[in-house]
Amino acid sequence: MVRAGLASVDSLEEAVAPEPRSRYVVGEIVADKYKLISLLGEGGMGAVWVAKNLALDAQVALKLIRGDMASKPNEDRFLTEARAAARLKHPAICRVFDFGRTRHDEPFMVMELLQGETLGEVLDRESRLPAIQAVQILLPIVDALGTAHAKGVIHRDLKPDNIFLADADGRLQPKILDFGIAKLATAAVTSHRITQAGTVVGSPDYMAPEQARGVEDIDHRADVWELCVLLYECVTGRVPFEDANYNALLRHIIEDEIRPILEFGAGDDELWAAMRKGLEKDREKRFQSMRELGEALAAWLMARGVMEDVSGHSLRATWVDPVPVGRLSLASFRASTPPPPMLPVKPTPAEQPKPPPVLVTDEVDAPLPAPNPKKKLMVIAAIALAALVTIGFLLIRSGSSPEASGPSPSEGARGASPAAAAAPAAVPPSGPSAEAAPSPEASGSRPKKKGTALPAKPEASAKSPSPGAPTPAKPKGGYAEDLGF
Repeated sequence: MVRAGLASVDSLEEAVAPEPRSRYVVGEIVADKYKLISLLGEGGMGAVWVAKNLALDAQVALKLIRGDMASKPNEDRFLTEARAAARLKHPAICRVFDFGRTRHDEPFMVMELLQGETLGEVLDRESRLPAIQAVQILLPIVDALGTAHAKGVIHRDLKPDNIFLADADGRLQPKILDFGIAKLATAAVTSHRITQAGTVVGSPDYMAPEQARGVEDIDHRADVWELCVLLYECVTGRVPFEDANYNALLRHIIEDEIRPILEFGAGDDELWAAMRKGLEKDREKRFQSMRELGEALAAWLMARGVMEDVSGHSLRATWVDPVPVGRLSLASFRASTPPPPMLPVKPTPAEQPKPPPVLVTDEVDAPLPAPNPKKKLMVIAAIALAALVTIGFLLIRSGSSPEASGPSPSEGARGASPAAAAAPAAVPPSGPSAEAAPSPEASGSRPKKKGTALPAKPEASAKSPSPGAPTPAKPKGGYAEDLGF
């Protein structure tokens, strides 16, 4: 396991390491990059050290296989574990940074260094946990195992010592340790929690019935069983089956019924119903995925007013209305995005005349403004005034024409009354006055200026008047007299 809380001094480089059972010592440089500082723990197949990355000046956890366990099968399993953890990216899974070989040609794995303690240490101290707190702690683990199963990775050895409760910036973050079968434990861990090399894969207290029977096709539903056993131990303080004899323990797992948690004063009927489905001996009757188990546990918490897990993650966002997490590919983006609306095909000039340009904006076109009534009245008044001026001009022009000023001498003679036409002509007087033209009143024409030719005397005046017609009065004077001569 990965735990940095064992060091009680300010500098881990000054810590006194316990006597290791491996060939590595404090201060040794591994792969020219990592300096061993202190031993964290040692298990059946290897040991975990606090080390310093010399290039980055950062502390990491470095896991080594023990020299006497460095066989080819164990090395292959160690590499499988490293690769499995490296491909899983989840906050509740311990990250793997590097993998290599030491100067003794033994494999090592570099992981993140965690501050905190294991769930096994918490149970050793507290014996049991409140049901709500236990479910809150294990829900992030359920989510992480779902991620691992989606990548084809099965843990197969879930137990309290493989669940680390890390201090992540003031909040608790559960993390899964030891993917695979390379098992580590501290000196305080009991024998049942240590995976022995060469035995059935998994810790016997937590293994599923199909594992106890030795079935080869172990799948992700074995992790569902083990997680429910882990929850059972958290709320009751004991595992479902206990026996000092290994074979007897396996028989209990395969054949015996599990006592309800209510008999230990833990949880309630709803929680036990969810756990009992996860502890079905027939894996076909269990929850078929970690997703189903997580949804059932989250619903139990939310029904009691608890809306977050121990890490502060929303239960609704994680289990009720989850948002897909992952890299968005171009294909998925195209599938999830509706196609844009089809634009009409522009007709050719031969088919349709080119329309006037239209200004396209993002805003809605505003309505055209209403016409101004004052401007409209001014236009009407201008038109009316022009019409009046035109009519007046035409009237004045018609009044000044020859037809409006009176008849001409010839027209006057032709238009005279028959009595005037029949009157006898007067004898012209002798002297200068005989050459004077008649007055304007008699001729009906406008006076002419001096030097202008006088119109000829009308022919009607030379004729003799008709009998009985009155003789016209002789004018008092001629044209010269009228003009002041």
